[in-house]
Amino acid sequence: MDGLIAALETYGLWVVFALAVIEGPFVVLAATALAKIGMLDVRAVWAIAILADLFGDALLYLVGRHLPDCLPARHRPRILRDKAETMFHRSGARLIVMAKLTHFAGLPTLVAAGFGRMPFGPFLLWNFLATVPKVSAIVLVGWVFWQAVLSEEAGQATALLCGLAVALAVILLGLWTRRWA
Repeated sequence: MDGLIAALETYGLWVVFALAVIEGPFVVLAATALAKIGMLDVRAVWAIAILADLFGDALLYLVGRHLPDCLPARHRPRILRDKAETMFHRSGARLIVMAKLTHFAGLPTLVAAGFGRMPFGPFLLWNFLATVPKVSAIVLVGWVFWQAVLSEEAGQATALLCGLAVALAVILLGLWTRRWA
C-alpha cells in the first residue's frame, strides 16, 4: 500500500489512468476514496476514469479489428466476420451500450465490434455516451460510500452498499424477466 501511495505522490493521476485501463470500476472506487481524503481531485478522477475507460475499450476494439488479420488465411473465421459485420451494422449502438452497462459483456462485445468492422467513429461515440453515466455512477457511489465510512458511520455505509446491491439485483431481474416474457 505504501508503494501505491508513493507512486500516486510521484506520478499522480497517471497511476490512476494506467490502473483504470486494466480494471476500471475498482480503481475508480479506490481513487474516489483518495479524493475523499484530499489526495486527489474528484473531478480529475472522474475525467481520468472516462479517458482510461475509452482508451482501454479502443485497445479491445483494435485487437478485434487487426488480430484476425495477423492469422494465416486458412485460420481466419470468414463466416463469423460476415455475421459480426451484419450484426454491428444493424445493432452496433445498442450492443455497445448494453455491453458497457452490463460490464461482464464488455470485453467480448468490444473485441467483436472491431472484428465486425463497426466504424470507429460511431463505436467511440456510443462508447462515450455509455461510459459517462457509468463512470459518474461509480464515482457517486464511491463518494457517498467513503463519506459514510470516513465519518465513522460504517453501519450506514454497509446498509447503503446492501441497499445498492438489492436495487441492482431487482433492476437486473426486472430487465431479464421482461426480456424473456
